[in-house]
Amino acid sequence: MSVSLSILTALAAGFPTSQAVLNHPGQISGAQWALVAEQTCDPQVAWALDVLPNPVARSDIIGLRHQDPNIRRRRVAVASLMWGYGISGTRWGVQWVSDVSNFLSPGLDAVLTACEANLTAGAIAEAYQLFTLPGPGSTELEGYRGIGSSFFTKILYFLARNALQDSSAEYPLILDTKVSIALSQMTGYRLLVRPESYRPRPDAGAYLQFVKTMHAWATKLNVLPEVIEYYLWAEAAKSGSPLWPTCLAQHALDFP
Repeated sequence: MSVSLSILTALAAGFPTSQAVLNHPGQISGAQWALVAEQTCDPQVAWALDVLPNPVARSDIIGLRHQDPNIRRRRVAVASLMWGYGISGTRWGVQWVSDVSNFLSPGLDAVLTACEANLTAGAIAEAYQLFTLPGPGSTELEGYRGIGSSFFTKILYFLARNALQDSSAEYPLILDTKVSIALSQMTGYRLLVRPESYRPRPDAGAYLQFVKTMHAWATKLNVLPEVIEYYLWAEAAKSGSPLWPTCLAQHALDFP
């Protein structure tokens, strides 16, 4: 058993239920999203403001349906961002409204179509790379200003879960800074090195490994993969969380 899986096994009694995770709400900021609707004139932003429950839950987005797949995919993307900004405590501002408005351009429909096709085929890394650009050497850069891993992996997650509701195939998971912090604790990296930033860098190969590892852990622990993702997100920076003490206790057995 891996060190990280040993830690998760010790913590599993404190995992939330699948229902609690799927009902995890995000509060939609009507005032800020009204500005996005005004800048974009996007009918799906206006629809979401009028129709989506507020707060909106993961399960609400997963269950979105429409006979036109372009409308369905765009609504899922909009709702993903609304939910994400509703749970993250992100500060709003003119630049953010501009960034999201630019992201929600008419050209996004083609990106979402290609993304869903890749996800349906199990090509998670290729779907990820639709939101990044080639960088120097073999590196990747964020493809959209203001829409980094924390947010485009939400779109990947919800688009896959929305399209593959009855599938047992591996699907993307959300990778943000809090999940990254928790992973650094579990692996022992944080014990040896205190990095300046835990913000995930764009890297399709590393992201694919993250997804596969989380699914493998979930299979061993008999939970949904997003239960582990949510637990790591919720516990990473929580005062009094058992996560870090459990990591320290396990690492004491593995490090001199």
